[in-house]
Amino acid sequence: MVNTPVEILIEGSPAEVRVAILDLTGKLLRFFRSLNCRPSKTDGVYRGRLSAVDKVSGGGFVDLDEGKTAYLPQTRGFTEGQDLIVQVVRDEHKGKSAVVTTIPTLRGRYVSLQPQRDGIHIERGVPKSKVGKKLTDIQDLFKKGRITIRGPGAVASLVEIRDELKFLARKWEEIRDIAVSAKPPAMLMTAPEISKRILRDTSVIEQVLIGDRNLFYKINKLTKYWPDLEGRITFLRDQTNIFEVGDTESQWLAALDREVPLEGGGRITIDETEALIAIDVDSARAQGKSDAIRRINLAAMSEIAHQICLRNLAGLIIIDPISMSNRKHRKELVDILRRAMKGDNRVTDILGMTPGGLIEMTRQRVGATLNEEFLAKKPTDIHLTATCEAADLLRRALTLQGLGRLTVVAHSDIISELRGMLSGALAETERRIGQSLVLRVDNEVSVSNIYFER
Repeated sequence: MVNTPVEILIEGSPAEVRVAILDLTGKLLRFFRSLNCRPSKTDGVYRGRLSAVDKVSGGGFVDLDEGKTAYLPQTRGFTEGQDLIVQVVRDEHKGKSAVVTTIPTLRGRYVSLQPQRDGIHIERGVPKSKVGKKLTDIQDLFKKGRITIRGPGAVASLVEIRDELKFLARKWEEIRDIAVSAKPPAMLMTAPEISKRILRDTSVIEQVLIGDRNLFYKINKLTKYWPDLEGRITFLRDQTNIFEVGDTESQWLAALDREVPLEGGGRITIDETEALIAIDVDSARAQGKSDAIRRINLAAMSEIAHQICLRNLAGLIIIDPISMSNRKHRKELVDILRRAMKGDNRVTDILGMTPGGLIEMTRQRVGATLNEEFLAKKPTDIHLTATCEAADLLRRALTLQGLGRLTVVAHSDIISELRGMLSGALAETERRIGQSLVLRVDNEVSVSNIYFER
C-alpha cells in the first residue's frame, strides 16, 4: 500500500484503462495499464479442480475458467482431482501460469479479512499506536477469521471499519453459498477493476482526477463505502488525454528507457535479464574525485529506489555503484537504499554489499515490469565483426584451389577492413597465392563469398 500523500490520474478508453500515481510535486511514482479485453484476475476467487500434483516441488495445477490453469505452490493435504476454493494472487506472466492460494483474503480499504485464519493484525507500516483501541472494539464482529487493519483504517472511524468488516463477512458467506452448487471450474468472485483496486490499496489520497465520464460515475459510487474519499474525486470534462495535464505521459514513456540521468551529473543504466536485474551507476566526469563520486552514488540510491517501484522491477536485483574505498561511505549507500525502499508495499530484502562492491537485494514479484508490459523484443542480431569476417576470407583464400581470378564479394564494411586495417595481411595473402584478389562490394549479400571467377 502506498503510504505517502498522492494524486491519482485515471484515463479510460475503449481499449484500456491507465492509472498513474503521482506525488504532490507531480513526480510519477507508479503506472498501471489494464486491457479491457484481458483484465487482471488478481484477487478473483474461483472454485477449481486440482488437476495435477508435482511430487518433486510439492506444488500443483488448478483448473480455472476459460481453460486456464493456475499454479498452487503448496498441495499438502490435498489430492489430485479434489475441488478447491482458490484466490489468484498473481496473474499469468511471460508464459508462466497464474499463482493461486487456498487461503483467500478479502480486501477492503480499511480492513482485510482472511476467513480461514484467526487473530487481529495491523498491516505493515501502520503505527500500532493509531489503531490500538480499534483492535479490541472489532473483535466481536467476526468470531473466526484474521482481521487486518490497513493504512486508511488507522484514521477511519470505528463505524466505517465495522461496516466494511460486516460487508466482507457477508461477501465470504456469498462465496461459500455459490461454491456449494458451482461446478468447477467456476468464478465465485470477480477480480476488482484496476481503478478500484488502486484506490483501495492507496493509503493517503489527496485527489483523484478522471478523464472518462463512465469511469467517473462508477468510481464516484465508491465513496458510499469509502467516505474518506468524498469530495476528492473529480471528472475533468475538457481533457481528451488526462495524462497531458502535467508531463505524466512523458514521464511514463521515459520509464521505458534503459538509461536514467541523475541530477547533478551521472546516470544509472538498467538492464533486465531472465536471471536478474542489473543496475549500473556511472559518471566519467567524477572519476578520481571522491566527494563527487560519493554525491553521485548517494543520489543514485534514491533514484534507483524510485525506478524499481515505478518500473515494477522484481526478483534478484544487483546494483553496481561507482567504486569507493571508504567503508563508511559504502555502508552509507546500503543504508540510504534501505530507507528509500522502506515505503515500498512489496516484500523487499536489502542483502547488503558484497566484497566486490555490488549491492544485492530482492523484491517480491507481482505482475510484469513496464518493459515486459509495453516493449516488444526483437530477435538479437548477432554476427561476426567486419574484421573477423575479413580475416576469415583471407584464410579461405589460402586454401582454395582452382583456375581463374580469386574474387571476394562482401559487404562494404568488410571490404573496407581488407583495404584498411588488414591491408598488410591482404598484401601477404596475395604474395602467397601469386595473384591479386578482386574485391567486390555487395551490400545485399548476407553471407560473404570467395570464389574463382573465369
